[in-house]
Amino acid sequence: LGTAYRDLILSEVPIMATWDDHDFCQNNYGASCPLYNGVDFRPISQKNFLHNLNIPNNEDPRHSTQEGVYTSNIFAESQTERTHVITLDARYHRSPTYTSYGGCEGVESTMLGDAQWTWLRGEFNRKSEVKVIASGIQVLPPVVAEDLTCCARSDSASRLAFEAAVASLGETGLQGTHYESWAEIPWERELLLRLAQQSLNDGNARAIVFVSGDQHWGELMRKELPAHADFGDAQFVFEVSARDMTQ
Repeated sequence: LGTAYRDLILSEVPIMATWDDHDFCQNNYGASCPLYNGVDFRPISQKNFLHNLNIPNNEDPRHSTQEGVYTSNIFAESQTERTHVITLDARYHRSPTYTSYGGCEGVESTMLGDAQWTWLRGEFNRKSEVKVIASGIQVLPPVVAEDLTCCARSDSASRLAFEAAVASLGETGLQGTHYESWAEIPWERELLLRLAQQSLNDGNARAIVFVSGDQHWGELMRKELPAHADFGDAQFVFEVSARDMTQ
């Protein structure tokens, strides 16, 4: 396996990747990853990630100034046949989602952090035929079942923001996934999906497909995003959760 992995990494096949919790730190952790001998372990994890994927230090900001492993690339057969691959980092800056992972940040909770959101807005404005967006955790499954320890429902202000984000996407109730997903910070999920919707309506993509993992099963999903005054007409987005189809 080691030899096969090395041969793949050293081949001419372009490889793009992101990480999830067990690659980054510990189970379900984000920015609150515990210190290791008093040292922030996140930059060390990032350095190891880049080394293991053989990513050269040729002005790639992930080797220097960028906190997080997010990146993008456009694979173009022609000016019109362009596939835009975006890999998100939903770990490095992610706020605690439950009190067991750190102090709740309420309505200030974030999945990507300010710098990555600014970068991602720019990526959505780049033209392509298809955008493939990789996230370690699922995007499309709706809201997490009600749990008073969920940081996105930890006080009155965050509960209002939680419910508003759910209602905006035409979802009702709290019967969604119990597993780790973007639904744990629903206003961040809403923003991600609305930016995808706007990108489609602006003609910057003909289709947007999310690729995720983490769930221990394979899944294909489609979601309709309701029309919105700021983001345009209703649009469909898709998601592939990568795993063997066992459930």
